[in-house]
Amino acid sequence: DSLYFFDTPIRVSQVFGFATAAIAIVLLAVGLVRTRNRPAALWVDEVRKKAGRAALIYCADSPAQVKWAAGQKKRLEQAWCYIEEYALPAGVSGEETEELVQTLRAREDLTQVLFPEEKNKKSKSTG
Repeated sequence: DSLYFFDTPIRVSQVFGFATAAIAIVLLAVGLVRTRNRPAALWVDEVRKKAGRAALIYCADSPAQVKWAAGQKKRLEQAWCYIEEYALPAGVSGEETEELVQTLRAREDLTQVLFPEEKNKKSKSTG
């Protein structure tokens, strides 16, 4: 049993379908005219501008530090951060590591300098 639109061979469901399609097309056209995508104002581009650069320092011979570095890299990549990685060999002294950290902190282009001894402090920002 089909419901016909008055005394015509057109069904009510067909009229309803055409009407909703027409309304959807009009709303889509109005939405496209009102909102113009400007590439400079896209959210993804704004996030990338704010992300910054990070230096990641760890001992390449220590499995625990390699695991820590992998976790930090994943976190930084999700924040759209450019990562400079410094995998130090086992024989590097604490003074050499500290000198590297101080050198990296002095750089103005780096926003974070991370190494395992500071994982509870999160990160040290330059500036």
